[in-house]
Amino acid sequence: MKTGALVMTLFLSLAVLAGRAAADDNPFLEPYHTPWDVPPFDRIHTEHYMPAFEKGIADQRVEVAQIRDNTAAPTFANTVEALEESGELLTRVSDVFFNLNDAETNDAMQGVAKEIAPKLSALNDDIYLDPKLFARVKKVYDERKKLKLDHEQMRLLEETYKQFVRGGADVRRRLQPRSRRREPQGVGQAGIPRHQRASVSALAQVW
Repeated sequence: MKTGALVMTLFLSLAVLAGRAAADDNPFLEPYHTPWDVPPFDRIHTEHYMPAFEKGIADQRVEVAQIRDNTAAPTFANTVEALEESGELLTRVSDVFFNLNDAETNDAMQGVAKEIAPKLSALNDDIYLDPKLFARVKKVYDERKKLKLDHEQMRLLEETYKQFVRGGADVRRRLQPRSRRREPQGVGQAGIPRHQRASVSALAQVW
């Protein structure tokens, strides 16, 4: 019995260590170190996606909360641009996963897509239905004519504001739960802020 228990303990310990090693070796969680920052496809395996997605979602929630709770007056740089630049890890894993899932999907990839879709949708809702965050974006948008923005900056501001409006951020709080979407709206990637593209891709591939 003692020998059997020892073997089982050793087996479980090795399994835990193997899991940690796999997580530590997740190519999404470290710089690619490749020419032109091309994803290292030879090192990417299906089990790498969910841990990277989950960390990417957690990271973006922290980044968005910092933008929302910034005590400084909202500006293009600290609100709109900061929001666009948030979610770097989520963008990194999403770009690889959804392109591969679209090009050469399999049961395992479909399983990841179905698992991650509601989580990305919830993140999207939490961003676009946040009244405090929308108030900052709206403040910048309302003052857009006074700002010295170039064409690309103005386009980003307008598209970001539109996404909040379409997402239901300007609906009165009592109606907001009805605004939470669980189905894609039939839009493409063009014009969609980077931080929202992952959820759009996920919903489009699952529904």
